[in-house]
Amino acid sequence: MLETSVKPSDARAVEWLAAKNRGTTFAEIARKVGMTRQRVHQVVSTHPDYQPGPQRLPRSLAFIGTVRKLRAEGLTAAEVGRRLGVSRNVVIGVCHRHLKGKEEGYQRR
Repeated sequence: MLETSVKPSDARAVEWLAAKNRGTTFAEIARKVGMTRQRVHQVVSTHPDYQPGPQRLPRSLAFIGTVRKLRAEGLTAAEVGRRLGVSRNVVIGVCHRHLKGKEEGYQRR
């Protein structure tokens, strides 16, 4: 059910924006009102008060320290990822962004 008559200044946009600011996802709002997530996002993002959140969450210093310690013990990125419950690519990303050189458990091939 795609509505094309919804304007950004519509009262529903304000209501959805308030719900989004309370932490509700676009998908949850869409299910509640019977629209697609894309349409809800389109309406809310055109509102002048809308401010998008961060695109990715930064890793905590404790997580980075754990990766550093495990990599220094000689574990591979896949093994570290399995122990921490994240993917191998997350571990590689942390190593690339936060660890410098062989002494900190990071070595590029």
